[in-house]
Amino acid sequence: MAAGDLDRATALVGDAQPTILRNRLSVLAARAVLAEARGEHNDAATRYAKAADGWEAYGHVLEHGQALLGLGRCRLSLGEPDTEQTLAGARRLFARLRAAPLLAETDRLLGQTVAQTS
Repeated sequence: MAAGDLDRATALVGDAQPTILRNRLSVLAARAVLAEARGEHNDAATRYAKAADGWEAYGHVLEHGQALLGLGRCRLSLGEPDTEQTLAGARRLFARLRAAPLLAETDRLLGQTVAQTS
């Protein structure tokens, strides 16, 4: 998706039906990203929320944060009231990891959330 090739990204995910938990969560997150890229924010939000829960239980802090960030982007697009809380959760995880680029993106979105509710 970072290269802007939705068709190729869709083909890479394909009809994958992984059996190992980590791979299932990776495919779920990838499908959330694809849904978001297609502008299907409700579907993407549902998938990101499931991925965030799964990654949290699995213990993968970075992926948990990325799923929360994606969920926050979708909730912001949908104008949902709990957007700030979701993004704040992502921010806490990225701060723990000292992931400066992800912190910057999260802070930018948090700024939009504040502007949207003002």
